[in-house]
Amino acid sequence: MIKHESANITAIAKKLDIHHQNAKEHLDVLEKYGIVKKKKYGKILIYEINYGNPFTLAIKRFLEELGEI
Repeated sequence: MIKHESANITAIAKKLDIHHQNAKEHLDVLEKYGIVKKKKYGKILIYEINYGNPFTLAIKRFLEELGEI
């Protein structure tokens, strides 16, 4: 998700090859810790990276060092 910065649950689940409910559970945890935030557009939920959170920036730097992004 860091590469794309925002996506809906279906796109995230498809990209990770996991069930929709599993993606939602993981996103709920990430939202709880402020790493992602969600926006609602009608019935559609879009999750986006919260770059205002220092943990998010640390994760991004770590993934960059690994060459993952």
